[in-house]
Amino acid sequence: MRNVVSVSLPDNLLEDLRLQARKDKFPSVSEYVRHLIRLHNTEKLYKELGESRKEILAGEGIEWTGPLKDLVKKHH
Repeated sequence: MRNVVSVSLPDNLLEDLRLQARKDKFPSVSEYVRHLIRLHNTEKLYKELGESRKEILAGEGIEWTGPLKDLVKKHH
């Protein structure tokens, strides 16, 4: 299910979005904005995973006991 969200943008920012969506061959500005949100969420997840990895390597994390524990050990 999709919801409609209305966002107010200055003309120049809207034009930038339109141009970039066209340049990157997105079918619409909406598709491009969804892509940007997904990209943001992915980058945020990578950052959180990196921080967690640093904590684990520093001995501050918890021991993984889930079904993939052997896989996690292989990457240390």
